[in-house]
Amino acid sequence: VNVAGTLSGPQEVEKVVQINGRSFDLRAEGVNLILHYSDQPGALGKIGTLLGGADVNILAAQMSQDTSGKGATVMLRLDRDVPADVRAAIGA
Repeated sequence: VNVAGTLSGPQEVEKVVQINGRSFDLRAEGVNLILHYSDQPGALGKIGTLLGGADVNILAAQMSQDTSGKGATVMLRLDRDVPADVRAAIGA
């Protein structure tokens, strides 16, 4: 995974602005999970369900579809670490 960041605004907020060549704009703080997945109906919902089942809350999210339209990358800012079994279930 290639990630680029910047400092933004007068308070120099740390932000992720690019992941694997795709544009993003999320604060780079706390626990972050970056996933690439097959872009099909329900795929993102399954990830959210697995995280929720482990009492992991999504605080912020941004996604970017690949130019082919077949895959997507999502960055999730979470309230806690993801348990190993959940990471394995979502392919992280």
